[in-house]
Amino acid sequence: MIYVINQFDAIHAFDVHTHRLVWQRSLVGELNSVGDVAADANSLYVRSYTHHPINQERVAFIALNAANGQIRWQQQYSFSGTYIQGNILGTYAGTLYIDEWNGTTGTFYALNPSNGSIRWQMPLGDGQTQWGITIVAPAGPPF
Repeated sequence: MIYVINQFDAIHAFDVHTHRLVWQRSLVGELNSVGDVAADANSLYVRSYTHHPINQERVAFIALNAANGQIRWQQQYSFSGTYIQGNILGTYAGTLYIDEWNGTTGTFYALNPSNGSIRWQMPLGDGQTQWGITIVAPAGPPF
């Protein structure tokens, strides 16, 4: 499957072999904008968010059925601060990884991809530095 998100925050899933549209879904009704995405064999994981007055952002992490676009689960979070960011980092070995930055601290989360529950979490950084890029990769020898 190839997933494309357009400027109107609609997700389109195309069959990689036939190049035909399999499904499409707008998440604008869920929140306002679609951000990061990651995928595994069964699901497409999407960060959707909206901005609220007084520097508050609501972030939802949504798992869609890869075959038909139906919502499998949705977890919403509300963070407050001068700068807010939540990112989907990727999937590896049956775990979905996300991070969150609230302006002073960051947290790295490992989620159960079947329901979005938190398996474990740990603080990121020294409270002074925002993490810009995190890559989830298997352990092993370098290339």
